[in-house]
Amino acid sequence: MNSVYILESDPRSRPAHLRWLSHEFRDAVRIGRGECDPEHRLELTAAGAGAMRSVLWSDCGVFIDESVRRLLVDADVSGWRTVRATILVGSNESADYSLLVTVGRCGRIAYDKSNDDSIIRVPVRGQVHLYRRITVNLDGWDGSDIFVDTAGTTGVIGLSPKAAEVFRKVKGVKPVEAQNTMMFESVE
Repeated sequence: MNSVYILESDPRSRPAHLRWLSHEFRDAVRIGRGECDPEHRLELTAAGAGAMRSVLWSDCGVFIDESVRRLLVDADVSGWRTVRATILVGSNESADYSLLVTVGRCGRIAYDKSNDDSIIRVPVRGQVHLYRRITVNLDGWDGSDIFVDTAGTTGVIGLSPKAAEVFRKVKGVKPVEAQNTMMFESVE
């Protein structure tokens, strides 16, 4: 694979921020990596003034609506599955979404502090960190179109060019091309 991409929210999109209501929050990272299944349907609430988009971000995962799920299925994208979720919007409304569960794997994903001005928001174990230039080690990559690192140290979701092309069609998402070096450093 010549190019690797990282799934990132478009900073201009202003999606709603999600907060977990169900007790599965403690296992959210493991659920999102396909390492365990939730005991119940996931429940979250949309907080703040952001808009409900086709892709929503939480501190511990990415949620997609049915239109994005259909795009992934139609393009025969590999390395993912979903877990159904209910997102409460307002006092009496709810919306059906699915947690994007990433079952594809690759080698270590790292961060490079560079002179590049592009800042990337990354959920890491329940907190959002800011990084510049993400790099992906494809040693151990299983060939999936959507993947995370085997170590489980980050919440970064890697994309093949095929998966990146699908996500380019979705408002509020910006696949970012990854680099080929292996340095790690936060810009915070």
